Amino acid sequence: MVSEVMPGIYMIALPFPRRRVKSIDEIKLYVIKGKDGERDLLLDTGLNEEQYHELLKKDFEEIGLDLTKTDIFMTHMHDDHSGLLEKLKIPENKVYAVEKEAIAVNALRTDEYWRARHQRYLKEGLPMDYEEFLASHPNCAYLCSIPIDFTIVKEGDEFDIGDYHFRIILTPGHSPQHACLYDEEKKLLLSGDVVLTNAAPVLFFEEGLDNPLGEYLHSLDIVEKLDIETILPCHAEIKFDVYKRIGEMREHYEKKCQRVLGLLRDEGPMSAWHMAEYTIKDDIPRELMSLSGVSRWFFFLPTCMTLRYLTELGKIKCSPDDNGVNIYSL
Repeated sequence: MVSEVMPGIYMIALPFPRRRVKSIDEIKLYVIKGKDGERDLLLDTGLNEEQYHELLKKDFEEIGLDLTKTDIFMTHMHDDHSGLLEKLKIPENKVYAVEKEAIAVNALRTDEYWRARHQRYLKEGLPMDYEEFLASHPNCAYLCSIPIDFTIVKEGDEFDIGDYHFRIILTPGHSPQHACLYDEEKKLLLSGDVVLTNAAPVLFFEEGLDNPLGEYLHSLDIVEKLDIETILPCHAEIKFDVYKRIGEMREHYEKKCQRVLGLLRDEGPMSAWHMAEYTIKDDIPRELMSLSGVSRWFFFLPTCMTLRYLTELGKIKCSPDDNGVNIYSL
C-alpha cells in the first residue's frame, strides 16, 4: 500500500509474517522524491522474501520509482530493514549506511556471526543449542545473503532531496549505530525504529553493543532534544506525539528495572533466563518454555537488557557460575 504522507514523501507499507512481533504487523518504507533530474531516496528495504519483493515492485511502479535513479538509505542492520538489499542494490545505485551497520549486514550471512551471538546468550542462561537458536532467533529468517558494497556515511552528514534537507542523527541501542534522518527546518524525523507507538524496540546484544538499554535510553534523550513536529517511523502509527511517547518509554523501562530489583531481593540471585521465567507472568499466565521458540525471545531479551543495564549502573552484581552463566544479585 502506498500513500503520500508529506509533499514528495511516499510511505510503502508491507505486511509482516506472523512469526514476528505480534504488536507490529507491517514494515513502513519511505521514498523521498527528488526534483526533476535529481535522484530519489528509498529509506530501508523490507524482508528478503519474494512475496515482499513482488509487492514492492508494484508499489515502485505506482509512484514512478526507477531503481537506476534511486539510492537507498539503510537505518539499521535488521532483516526487515536490510534484507531486500539483495534485490534492490544494483550497479547504478548506492546504498548509504553508517559503518557499524554496514559491517553488521555483511556479517549476518556468516556462521561466525551467529555462533558468536549464540555464545553470548548462552552466558545469560539461554537453554537452546545452536540449531534451535538459529531456528528461533527473530532476526535470522529473511537476511540479505550476498555481500553489499555500501557507501559509508557518518553522523552529521547531509542529504538534499527534493524540498528536504536531511541530517544523519545516530540513535544507538536498537542496533549498534541506528540512524535517523532529520530535517530541522521542516521539523521532520524519519525515525526508523527508535520510537514506536505500540511496542518497545527489541534490543539485542551485538558486537560493540553490550549495554543496549543504556544506549537506547541515551538515544531517547537525543531525540527529545530535537524540534519535531512530524515523526515517520518504520512500524506502527505515524505522526504521533513523540515527546509523550518518550516519557512513556522511560516509565516502561523504570518499571522493568524496579521489577528486576524486586525479584532479586525476594527470590535471590539468578540468571537472565531464570528471571524471564518470572517476568513472563507479568504479561501472560504461561510458562516460558510453553511458548514457541521465537516468542520466548520477546520475554528473555528485555530481561537480559534490564539486568545488563542495572549492572552497568552498579545497582546489581554479576558473576559467572561454574558453567559460565552470568548470575545476577543485589
